[in-house]
Amino acid sequence: MSDEKKKISAWVSCYLLERVLLAGYQNYTDAVVTGLKLIVDQTLISHNQTGSDYSKSVELAQARATLEGIEKLCEEKNERTRELQEQIKVKDEQLRGKDSQLEQLTEIMQAQAIHLQTLINQKAIEAPGAKRPWWRFW
Repeated sequence: MSDEKKKISAWVSCYLLERVLLAGYQNYTDAVVTGLKLIVDQTLISHNQTGSDYSKSVELAQARATLEGIEKLCEEKNERTRELQEQIKVKDEQLRGKDSQLEQLTEIMQAQAIHLQTLINQKAIEAPGAKRPWWRFW
């Protein structure tokens, strides 16, 4: 079997093309290649084999087509999994940033609370009702 490739073109109804995409094929090339493989397999089967060999070959061709479909689904699943993992990483980084912001706010609030407590303690130590020296305005 040669790896050489040839480009072909064909006129196909829009309805059939829509059905190909709905069947799970990501592009028309994959669908055409799968269809041509099935035609070749069935032609070889009908010319070379009869009876139970023929039915086995048909089953084999169907199994191959099913396998290709499953492989495509697995590829799509893996791609979606990769996308979701990337989204999880982004969200995780965002959460870490928010955690650090919350920690900074907590530290600031603690410092403010300590400062307020110090001011309250200083006011309580000073004798209430005592005259302040004339140079203290506050």
